[in-house]
Amino acid sequence: MVDIIFPESGESVRTGVIARLAKAEGDLVKRDETVIEIETDKITVEVAAPAAGRVAFNVKPGQTVEVGSVLGTVDPAAA
Repeated sequence: MVDIIFPESGESVRTGVIARLAKAEGDLVKRDETVIEIETDKITVEVAAPAAGRVAFNVKPGQTVEVGSVLGTVDPAAA
């Protein structure tokens, strides 16, 4: 399993709100395909899949998350 992490987006950005899951739980995704959108007080961050495979999420829309949080996983064995 490969973790999907909320990346650093700037010095002052520490938290964000899950705006949208771009894929459904269990969907197959390609590496670098957008899987989650996070709104911060400054920008909207598109989080990409770190690998190709089947996606699973640990978060849901409306949830507040911190930078560095694990948002879900990608199972490359399912690619």
